[in-house]
Amino acid sequence: MPLSTSTATRQLSDGNTSGTVLGVSATDLISFFGATPVAQPAGTAFATINPAASAGNVIIYTTSQTPTGVTPNSTNEKAFTLTGVTATEMVFVSKPTTQAGLAVCSSRVSGTNAVGVTFANLTAATITPTAGESYSVLTMPASLQPTATLSPASVAGNTTDEQQFTVTGVPSPSFVQVNKPTAQAGLAIMGARAVSNNTIGITFANATVTPIVPTASETYDVLASQGLSAANSVIEYGVNVGTVAGIVSFTTTESAIAVTGLLANDIVLGVSKPTNQAGLAIVGARVSGANSLGLTFLNTTTNVITPTASESYIVSTLRREPTAVMQLLTASLTPAAVAPNTTAEQTFTVTGVVAATSVYANKPTVQAGLSLANSRVSGTNSVVLAFANFTTATITPTAAETYVFASFPMVSLGGATNSNYVIQVADVLFSAAIGQAVAVRNAMVALGLVASG
Repeated sequence: MPLSTSTATRQLSDGNTSGTVLGVSATDLISFFGATPVAQPAGTAFATINPAASAGNVIIYTTSQTPTGVTPNSTNEKAFTLTGVTATEMVFVSKPTTQAGLAVCSSRVSGTNAVGVTFANLTAATITPTAGESYSVLTMPASLQPTATLSPASVAGNTTDEQQFTVTGVPSPSFVQVNKPTAQAGLAIMGARAVSNNTIGITFANATVTPIVPTASETYDVLASQGLSAANSVIEYGVNVGTVAGIVSFTTTESAIAVTGLLANDIVLGVSKPTNQAGLAIVGARVSGANSLGLTFLNTTTNVITPTASESYIVSTLRREPTAVMQLLTASLTPAAVAPNTTAEQTFTVTGVVAATSVYANKPTVQAGLSLANSRVSGTNSVVLAFANFTTATITPTAAETYVFASFPMVSLGGATNSNYVIQVADVLFSAAIGQAVAVRNAMVALGLVASG
């Protein structure tokens, strides 16, 4: 039946004092300006923005560790000593190489200056992690993460099991990371994901033949983020200066210190030496080139003074155009088959990843017995993912799935023996506000109130 037309403006309201409602329920389909009618756009993922938790330090440590052997068909938590870590922080850990059958699983801050990393051994023989490797350890403060008190169900033997939980404030899509507050022999967290707004999935793995029940009513740390903006332009490095040549008497000498990650146009704000040496002073500092710090020492005595070797200096810099602290990236991947009772590394192109930085991944769906075991950057736009198969049968990961990556563009100093850590302040309030604005705009686009272009 053709629509009737009129040159007069039409009113949707009949003027009653109770008002006019478009749609009786959330499932009624409505729209504006000729858009396809939709149900009420749903989601409260950004309803919990907390102005008091506006910013916090994201720190990436490079730490040489030598864990002891991991027993067969089990999980073992290994203690990493890491000076500077506080008890309330959340932690991510990446191993720089692969070892067949060995998986990097749960991690947690087990105390001040202490990180617990759970390794799983999927084989029938003890595996000793490579000695003296430089692990990347990323920490986040409590201000950047919610917590959730969870009581997971039993996890069957020799498999993985995803369990889903309501966590208010989780947006979808987003990157999700979970820290369990305690270790349980044979049990590990092998992955997490945003299932939908306010719902996360946690994949538990049981490396033993006996069912294990995760401890009830524990408070888990949860990161669920679509990205973290930089709060300011300051980046701080903790730099082990190694061996510095002696400074001759009554003069100044500039010494070159390698600081991986410095840009040629960064500005040095200040340098702090941890100890005093009589007659020796730092009187100047500059970026002498990419990855190179020029420190000018003054010797006011009649003798040569050699700066104390292997001290960790604090170097504060100003970056003219700081990048985001964390970027959310996605990539459609088709991994190859993974053999039984082992781990397998596979390399993928992920556009946007920066060489020598840190990256962590979420698999978008669940496959029983299969999980991610580690992730690392192998070069520009290149990511290596380790898959773990806890079963006795070959498993092929689902093809053409869109994986979610948390990329941290701060150079993580991996492989640089003279570097300790890098700090950047993340602005969680600004990032959440952007997410909320995008969610509102998407809802308005769906209703036809705003053009999609």
